[in-house]
Amino acid sequence: NCPSPESNLGVFAAVNLAMLLLTPVLGRRTVVAKLSFGVLGKAHSQGWILMGPIMACMHTAANLINVALIRATPGYGSTSIAMLTMLWFTRPRLAWLVIALVVFQSDEAMYLSCAATTLAAEILLQLLTAYVMGSVANHARRQNFYSLSHGRDVLEAVPRGGATGRGDALAMYAGALLWLVVVVVMRYAPAECDPQHAIGMFACWVAQWLFWVGFVKLYTPDAYCPPKLIYLALTWIFMSVFGAPPGASY
Repeated sequence: NCPSPESNLGVFAAVNLAMLLLTPVLGRRTVVAKLSFGVLGKAHSQGWILMGPIMACMHTAANLINVALIRATPGYGSTSIAMLTMLWFTRPRLAWLVIALVVFQSDEAMYLSCAATTLAAEILLQLLTAYVMGSVANHARRQNFYSLSHGRDVLEAVPRGGATGRGDALAMYAGALLWLVVVVVMRYAPAECDPQHAIGMFACWVAQWLFWVGFVKLYTPDAYCPPKLIYLALTWIFMSVFGAPPGASY
């Protein structure tokens, strides 16, 4: 049986919840220092330059592992590795929370390395997100969805009939457009790690949730029906929460 749209969205919510609860603890420089016996968690470390790309690679690896889990399921052997991996780059990640933590105990640089690493990784991940979001927004543009005079006609032609299907398409296309607008605006944000980045990442997070709510409800079960949701969630949680914050404080 195909998981319900609510179950699919619940996987992302579970990953976000785990990050919300554990990152403020595991991302603390002093906690990491104690857990690593002083090897990690040094104040004002420049390790984020290296750890940012590594953290992005961990997210990519999580996507690939989950694709492998799906392809190993009977009946899913033909699942496109590239397509699903790229789609999952658009997952709503709670990066804005980690970056916002930089203001707490800033005189001790308690979360500075964690926030800097997360920002560096998230920039790379958002660049990868651009392929799907740009493609979806461009499709909507070609169909004149964003035109007030033609948008209603386009909504009438969405795959699922009725008001619900039209609303789902609206959410998906609006999420993609909002994401593009936020990314363009964030180009003018300061280069250094700053609370402004948390606001921008929060807006991206909202846009990605909007996109996924529309996408999952619109295409489940016809085109999006991933099995083993618990395993998918555990993989993302491990990579996002347990792998990244300690490394971010190197």
